[in-house]
Amino acid sequence: MPPVAQVVAVLWLLQVLYGPFKALISHSLLRRQRRLFADSIPERYRRALLIVPAKGAGPDFPGFLNLVMHQDYAEYRIILVTESAEDPAAVQGRAFLGLGPGEYVWRSNRAPGEEAREVEFVVAGLSENEGQKVHNQRAALAQLRSDDEIVAFADADIVGSRDWLRQLFAPLNLNRADVSSGYRWLIPSRPSAITWIASNLNGDIAFLGGPSWCTLLWGGSMAMTREVYDELDVLGALRGSLNDDLQLTRLAREARKRLVFVRSLMAPSPVDYDWSRFWEFARRQYFQVRVYVPFFWWLAFVFNSLWLAGVAVTWWGAFRGYAGCYVFIATGTMSVLLTHWLRQRYLRELFATEMRERIRAARSIAWFTTTLNFLVHWLIVVSVIPMRGITWAGIRYRVRGRQRVEVLSRHA
Repeated sequence: MPPVAQVVAVLWLLQVLYGPFKALISHSLLRRQRRLFADSIPERYRRALLIVPAKGAGPDFPGFLNLVMHQDYAEYRIILVTESAEDPAAVQGRAFLGLGPGEYVWRSNRAPGEEAREVEFVVAGLSENEGQKVHNQRAALAQLRSDDEIVAFADADIVGSRDWLRQLFAPLNLNRADVSSGYRWLIPSRPSAITWIASNLNGDIAFLGGPSWCTLLWGGSMAMTREVYDELDVLGALRGSLNDDLQLTRLAREARKRLVFVRSLMAPSPVDYDWSRFWEFARRQYFQVRVYVPFFWWLAFVFNSLWLAGVAVTWWGAFRGYAGCYVFIATGTMSVLLTHWLRQRYLRELFATEMRERIRAARSIAWFTTTLNFLVHWLIVVSVIPMRGITWAGIRYRVRGRQRVEVLSRHA
């Protein structure tokens, strides 16, 4: 077997063997984090501002409002920001709180810890030279107060529990992190090949999070201390940007801040893709990765390329009669099966029975489609190379740099 092929095969085998090791470490760290956050009591709980940029209101929006309104965290307020006062999220949100015409602030009269202390509705207007979501966030950040000690962000479609904010803020309140983040797990809304593949690809990425150097913030659930917010000049750093979470990831890492992935905050996110919508969603994500954190784009390119090259070389060697390749294939197959089994154990601890049942079919095909997942993932990563912009939530953008964005058109 040629020396280059041998090197590729060995690197591939090491990559395969890393799978069960990573799954074991992830499970151990999940349990360790949970024990730490459950047993450790902060000296005090910092006052928090939760910013929710929203566009439209899906069928689960009332459930989301109920979630964010009734968190087991005493000192927090909410800003829900939309591009217009007529946006369904603003209309339904104000109705949910019983606000009348011209009323945009609601205040609680209940005991701390039972619900949010205050909810404010902010109208951002249309963006011109930055992403609409970022434009909304910056409008909300302009309302920051001197006593807001934690600045947090959430998407208006996440699913969580009553202790979601307590978990998200725990690393900050315990002074074990400067920035914290959860992540999502895509849950198929109906049985189909593409939703299963999307769920498994998303799951592969979710298992990569861990040490600060390889943690990416997720804007659907992230928080930072006020000190870090001020030091990073977040309001200015987001000006002209298309993206929020990856831009903040890059800035926090460059400033050597401590980033923590809160493993228990894996938000179930129901999806119902066809191939076209999944392809658009995935390419939009990786286009932003390439622009804002290119190291992770290269990591994805190398990681997926190595797997595909390793599989090709190893099977080629087996067909040519190289005995070592048979050993590599057998070892690799057993390692992949062990990885999936360990991940199933992880999910049993992470999700309730109902949610596990909804992803059972997706996880079942993962035992047999590992290389197919790597191929789809590789095609997505490579396909964004020639892209110069994206369409997101009906808005077409051209991106000339991290803070050089142009709105080309809007569609209803």
